[in-house]
Amino acid sequence: MAGVISSDGRLTKTSLHDLIELEHEAEGHPVARAHVDRVVAVLMPHRDDEPSWDATLGEVIREHCRERNYQVSAGMKDRFGYQTWEIHVPNREGPVELSLNGEVFLLTFPGGFTWPDFAQDPEDASEAVHDQLRLLDAYADPATRTLSVKRALRRPRTELHLSDGTVLWRRGGRRPLI
Repeated sequence: MAGVISSDGRLTKTSLHDLIELEHEAEGHPVARAHVDRVVAVLMPHRDDEPSWDATLGEVIREHCRERNYQVSAGMKDRFGYQTWEIHVPNREGPVELSLNGEVFLLTFPGGFTWPDFAQDPEDASEAVHDQLRLLDAYADPATRTLSVKRALRRPRTELHLSDGTVLWRRGGRRPLI
């Protein structure tokens, strides 16, 4: 139980998903399953469905993509609790991935360019998703370019220049909107 409860005594969504994954993995092992079931019973006496605002965000993403003729996957949950959609933007190479877990929102463009956002409550989550979708639209714009920028005494850096002025570096670096 100590691995699931945070230092302030709360359960995190990611820890709960990991616990449920452990429960599924213990199917064929009666002793392990009994231990996991006891922990689940203590930590999660009432299992609720995913919060309604999570489902609402998924609907917002699908509707946004449908309106702009982006092809979007049904969305899948990974073992860490992230809901991930693959979005294919017309005239762009490779899919863009939009992942969220209710607190962390991550937009990953082909080539390793990422834009993270964070939220603590449903209002912030809605705003974070709309920001991610705005960046997706900027990526779809023909003015978006991938450039190699020369730097003194170092190797050139590859940057993704979105049409709205946002500049993304590989592995999470970025320059804010102009």
